[in-house]
Amino acid sequence: MTKYKLTKGNINRKERCDIMPIGKLVKKLRESKGVTIYRLSKDTGISQSTISSLENKGKTASFDNVVKIAKALDVPIETFYPERRVG
Repeated sequence: MTKYKLTKGNINRKERCDIMPIGKLVKKLRESKGVTIYRLSKDTGISQSTISSLENKGKTASFDNVVKIAKALDVPIETFYPERRVG
């Protein structure tokens, strides 16, 4: 399982940390909330193919896209970057 760490606004496969890959987490959250890729695409403005590639092929995600996904799924951004939590 590939794991990612935030670096300069992108998820970098070379820098690994002990968290679930963002794509797998997006899929888990999306499915648990009953949201389709189509609906997430409409809510975020991110193409369906990009979301699918993120979830299934480990495609990298820009920080801006992760923020859009977090808002659309109504979860805090820290859900995707727990190592960045303050406090």
